[in-house]
Amino acid sequence: VIIWHVQMLIIFLGCIMNRKGFISTAALYSFFLVFCMLLILIMTTYTNNRVNYKIVKIDAKKWAYDNSSLKNRYFSTPDNPIIIPPDGPSNPDNPSPSPEPGNPDTPVFSIEGYKTILINNGGGNTTYDSAINYIKGKSIPTFSTVATTNEGMFAANDNQGTSYYFRGAVNNNWVKYGKDSSNNDIYWRIIRINGDNSIRMIYSGTTNPTAESSVVNSNGVFMQTTTTGIGTTKFNSSSNRAEYVGYMYTINSQHGYQTSSLIKNSVDNWFKNTTLNGDTNVVDNVFCNDRNLPKGTWNSIPTNKIEYGPRKRFLDSLIPSLNCENNQDRFTKSTTIGNGKLIYPVGLITADEVSLAGSYRLSNNKTFYLYTGYSYYTMSPNLVKKYSSGSIISYVFIMTEEGNMPNYSVTSTAYIRPVINLNGNVKLSGTGTYDNVYEVVK
Repeated sequence: VIIWHVQMLIIFLGCIMNRKGFISTAALYSFFLVFCMLLILIMTTYTNNRVNYKIVKIDAKKWAYDNSSLKNRYFSTPDNPIIIPPDGPSNPDNPSPSPEPGNPDTPVFSIEGYKTILINNGGGNTTYDSAINYIKGKSIPTFSTVATTNEGMFAANDNQGTSYYFRGAVNNNWVKYGKDSSNNDIYWRIIRINGDNSIRMIYSGTTNPTAESSVVNSNGVFMQTTTTGIGTTKFNSSSNRAEYVGYMYTINSQHGYQTSSLIKNSVDNWFKNTTLNGDTNVVDNVFCNDRNLPKGTWNSIPTNKIEYGPRKRFLDSLIPSLNCENNQDRFTKSTTIGNGKLIYPVGLITADEVSLAGSYRLSNNKTFYLYTGYSYYTMSPNLVKKYSSGSIISYVFIMTEEGNMPNYSVTSTAYIRPVINLNGNVKLSGTGTYDNVYEVVK
């Protein structure tokens, strides 16, 4: 079209020139008038073609979305908030960009993962604020009894703010994240949302969950296997001093960390060979090895017995705590929130967290999500006792194959279930059930 207009312009110039090769003033005015008209015609044609091209492009993208199989896979509901970006004729000059160039079918997971989890457990509420108000409004559970049904989430304070924890036979706290040294997918159970909104998770093996392993089977027990642990170990090699209840310890110090425990070495060696090592989504948070004494005086070699904070809470107040009282017992990588003594951001569950989840110290409970059918260590000190024979035994809390937490020596052999904290701002797909586990959206 443009070439044709230029050719017509050349012919016109030839027509208005006089015999001497000069152009008259009247002819010159006529030339500019015709030139302006041609310019307007050219620009109008170009603009119309550009608009038509955009309309065709928008129609093609809309057709691709309407006929895509992904439209049926991803949808927006209050419990699984997924938003597909609008890109239609209502705003053709500034369409919303697709998450992946050239792929308008890719969904956008629009809210932070910790909010997704809370909304999914917010009693049917569809917004974050209403969900946490519902959870905070629930009555504090009775911790002197076990939780054998799905009680959902509850609120409690930790060192960083308000934490939201799962309790009972919950079935929607599954996460798949990371790979082990053999390139197997790692599965986790969410323990709680920490006060800084990070997501605390406990290792649950490398086998995808099934209907039997997700809640409770017909016999009233979880069908878990040894794959819910990374192996077995003793907590420490000796038990005849009070220091040996320490995740790290220093001889003749109540809160020392000169030497790593056997179980810490096992956890660290596992972690460093997984894809979690160096993963920026695995964040630092407090792992509490509570060595405080509510009563009495600490001695490396006690004259009778020493009872640590977790034990006294279970015997006296019957209310577990997520606050770690002494900064020296807050095991972290950073000194901002703890002692800064960890090499890797990984630790173990506490006895208080097990109690919040539905256990009671001497009562069996095979029907809550932390039960596996195998004994595994927590990192909570229990007591140190001197017997009449003169022997001294240090105890930490172990979750047993019966689903209770009696006294176990630090030289007992039990399974290891590492705990990590996932950045709460990651976007999550799924609903957390065994057949639709949460996964981080890249």
